Amino acid sequence: MTLLVGLPPQSNPEDSNAPFVAAGAANASGLWDRFRRPAALRQLRLHCRATPACHATAVQEIHRPLGPALETRRKDSTMISRTYLDVDGVINSLNPLWGRYSPVPRNELSVHRCNGYSIHLPNYMTELVGALDAQTEIAWCTTWDDSANQWIGPLVGLGERRVIHPGLNDETFSWKESSVLADMAANPCAGAIWIEDFGYELDQRFADANVTGIDTTLSPASVDTDERYNVLVPAHLEGLELQIPQCDRITLEECA
Repeated sequence: MTLLVGLPPQSNPEDSNAPFVAAGAANASGLWDRFRRPAALRQLRLHCRATPACHATAVQEIHRPLGPALETRRKDSTMISRTYLDVDGVINSLNPLWGRYSPVPRNELSVHRCNGYSIHLPNYMTELVGALDAQTEIAWCTTWDDSANQWIGPLVGLGERRVIHPGLNDETFSWKESSVLADMAANPCAGAIWIEDFGYELDQRFADANVTGIDTTLSPASVDTDERYNVLVPAHLEGLELQIPQCDRITLEECA
């Protein structure tokens, strides 16, 4: 399979995520993982310059008030106190790249142009991330790197947050694993969750470091389906002793 790195000059202006589907739909479900390498992402983004209109959309902060039950102090050191948070496949639903609008239907998504990319943001995401931020320290762990603070944070109501970076000269696809473990060693806490579109199970090193992986490629345990999710939904966080908002859910099928 030949992968395209970088956007052609005449790419479809409606969706500059085109390189992620250009390699063929047969392996689309795992295609994004092939772009985990930071150097590849940096090369891709060289072709995606921000425009004033995009910047105006991205920096427009969204404020959705949390209910009284969610206005809680941060968790103390005996509880889950940190969230390592990815963007693509977590906050940004990847399903529309393949023309799929499940589990989050089209009318429950808003589309934002950020640094040349289309971000498909579920309507509940600001409230959900706000609940995590109220109870844990959020640290970005994403190939967006420092750009997450500029482009993604304002979309979900976050100010500047700490960013987990690749290790020195770490150009591997698994840089996040080593960086999360290194951060837990350098900044210990009693427990952390790592929300990521893994597509695989974390090994024993993470259990030993008190890191729980939340795999957003999978359906939540409470939802009886084998469908790939490729986006964070509230039900992914059930059972973690965190206060999770209902986010105006009507049914699990509509906005699980």
